[in-house]
Amino acid sequence: MSLLYYFGMLTISGMHEGKTKLTIPNLVVQEQLYTYLLNTYNEAELSFSSYEKGDGNEGM
Repeated sequence: MSLLYYFGMLTISGMHEGKTKLTIPNLVVQEQLYTYLLNTYNEAELSFSSYEKGDGNEGM
């Protein structure tokens, strides 16, 4: 996550439950990230329904 922050892909927008809250700073970066993620999912033949959301992303 620190690299995404360092390269300007995420910005600090405050605190949530004692942790730093990072957000996508603008629509241009949002489009870049979503396009990259969708292409990666398609290349790996994954779908969003096969991804289970959980607390595992906190370790990233």
